[in-house]
Amino acid sequence: MIYLERNLAILEEIQNSVELVPGQLVGESYNVRFMSAGSYYSKVLGKEVWLGLKMSNYQVPFYLSGRAPAELIALNLIAENLPNRRADLPLFYGVVTNTNDPDEPVAILTEDFSKGGINDVWAHNKPPEDLVRLFTGEHHIDVDLDKACFDIVDNVGTEVLKMGDFYPADYSGDDVLRKQWLALMDKMEDEGKYSVMIDYSLTP
Repeated sequence: MIYLERNLAILEEIQNSVELVPGQLVGESYNVRFMSAGSYYSKVLGKEVWLGLKMSNYQVPFYLSGRAPAELIALNLIAENLPNRRADLPLFYGVVTNTNDPDEPVAILTEDFSKGGINDVWAHNKPPEDLVRLFTGEHHIDVDLDKACFDIVDNVGTEVLKMGDFYPADYSGDDVLRKQWLALMDKMEDEGKYSVMIDYSLTP
């Protein structure tokens, strides 16, 4: 599980060296805000990494409790089965919890594809065929792939495809993935895996 293992290393690095401060509003839907949270130099990856926070618009922490493991399973499935798509995934993905209530995440922490608003981020409404085949073949996940991908355009006009939103996701049609999802949810809730714990408020 290359993707999951790398996630643990990067999140541990962030835990020990970065203070998360929500900044510019990068994107917003009816129930989620995506906020830029600056950048830091990652020794794990050997490069500058841009941080982003998915935060609930309605201050409903349990919504994030279900979303985080569901998306992480989908990202890991892509990383393991489509190695040519690993560069299209966020560099890391986890949750932020607070010491006052460690059982309820306050945000999802992932890569900011916009790099603090430098890059433009546009919806990519036609998912790649290999992604569609993966999610409708042997490993079935019922998810709206039309909303999963983005076109990232930098300040010189270079365009790349990225993937990031895989929720809501229904794993009821695949027993193997459903068990992985439930096991990952337990690890995140009971063991604090794939999380960064803070003792301060995430106030934009």
